[in-house]
Amino acid sequence: MENHKPYLEGFIFLILLQPEIQEGMDYGKPRKGHPEGKVFYHTLEIIEKINGLGDTTETIFKLYILAIIHDSLKFKVDCQKPKIGENDHGMIARRFAEKFISDETFLSIIELHDRFYYLWRRFSRNGIFEQEEFKQTMNRVKDEMNIFLKFVLIDGATGDKSSEPRRWFLNKLVEMGYIHFSCGKETNQHSIESLLDFYLYNPQHFNNCLCRALYIFPIDRFLYYATIKCYFTYISQKIYFFMFS
Repeated sequence: MENHKPYLEGFIFLILLQPEIQEGMDYGKPRKGHPEGKVFYHTLEIIEKINGLGDTTETIFKLYILAIIHDSLKFKVDCQKPKIGENDHGMIARRFAEKFISDETFLSIIELHDRFYYLWRRFSRNGIFEQEEFKQTMNRVKDEMNIFLKFVLIDGATGDKSSEPRRWFLNKLVEMGYIHFSCGKETNQHSIESLLDFYLYNPQHFNNCLCRALYIFPIDRFLYYATIKCYFTYISQKIYFFMFS
């Protein structure tokens, strides 16, 4: 995988330079769950957590791509219509990604990254667990279970989001046999807590300084300066300073 890093780096640059992504990064106001406001800051927080995982190069790059794309098309949602089907931000993000990515499982992760939050929200309102939809979702992402699980848990641990949806999701995964523990029945709930601690690396929340360094991957100095120049000039009065070192 290390031999493919230059290509993966180039692919991430390609995605970041798309006009839709750049416009989407500038979208958003502070609100419940997202006190940071703009998608740009939400993306930075996710990448900060990804960097704390210390995972394989392949996993890290897949998570970076998800972080960049997953919410960046929210600005295209028609708020006058139900946010379902083709008007769901996950589906809109998938349609964008289809121009660059052909892997069906990865596209499904982009599309379904918030599905378990929706299932939890409906469960919390009416007490009904929509098990078939849960199973259908898992079947669509099962070939990349590790990536899906890590991204959903990291995304769900950003901003001021409640931990309740994440705990509900993990409990359902255990109950339905998608993940297993070897520490005995009596420690099941403790194991859920341990799994949350393992996945949800939570560094001290960073400030939203525009000139904050964002460490993603090592590249040569020419690309470093070219990237800085690009993000200092791409939108009038908007400075997105991505530092790769």
